[in-house]
Amino acid sequence: MSRRPAARLTAAFLGLAAAAQAQGPSPAFLDAVERYCRGDPDVVRETWPRERPRRDIADLKRLNHLETFPFEAAAMLYTDRDVEERNSASDREEVPPQPAPLLDAARQVLDLIPDPERRRRFEGPWLLAMALHLQQRGQWPLAMRHLDLGLTHYPEDPRLLLARGSLLEAQGARDLQVASPAGRDQLQQAEGCYRRALAADPDLLEARLRLGHVLHRLGRPERAVRSWSASSPPPRPTPGSGTSDGSSWGRFARPRDGRLEVVDHDGRGAVGRDEAPPAD
Repeated sequence: MSRRPAARLTAAFLGLAAAAQAQGPSPAFLDAVERYCRGDPDVVRETWPRERPRRDIADLKRLNHLETFPFEAAAMLYTDRDVEERNSASDREEVPPQPAPLLDAARQVLDLIPDPERRRRFEGPWLLAMALHLQQRGQWPLAMRHLDLGLTHYPEDPRLLLARGSLLEAQGARDLQVASPAGRDQLQQAEGCYRRALAADPDLLEARLRLGHVLHRLGRPERAVRSWSASSPPPRPTPGSGTSDGSSWGRFARPRDGRLEVVDHDGRGAVGRDEAPPAD
């Protein structure tokens, strides 16, 4: 970071800190957000009081001039703290802990962004990245909750639909292995997600390829072949970014220095990082 942008960032935070003395977030919270913006790795590893996220959110709601606050950075501070805590666990969590206070706090921070377009640009990719994060930790129900929340706000987002279909397909395949009657229903739901994704984005080849997988599992091989033929040549997954069920959600949540980086749909870092996505 050059000296001039750094000076502007410092001045902005000093102004916010001065305002916070009268009302708004505490200087300690503003300092943590500033350190996160500067790339301080220790800020996500520090011990916070359990009630701090709730207090921070309440303080933020009292802040004047909300448009000047770096909400995206504050949300990612909470997000990376959640990632840090879960990654420190030795095993995958098969049953999600309820509630998830840090992720809930991050989502509440995003709800405070006053500009709807600014909120939309960040919120959709964030929800998608959180679903990936939680699914990789074995917390499938909580991952599905984030996808369903995203589709409530953005019902025709093809990447959210693709991710939801991928999760349902993986669940359905697993249930079919143990002869659970829920497996077929989940595969049929996955089929619906893939078809909606393709209706929103006919060029989303992965959705067409995965639709063929589901149709084959449902005993409709001729339709599966037609779907696969339409997806030729098949998309190649980004190396190291796929999930255990073969989807490529990782294109929207690249690891960076042991933390998640939420990436916009065009591959740009959503918190001011502009590196290109990994080459296929």
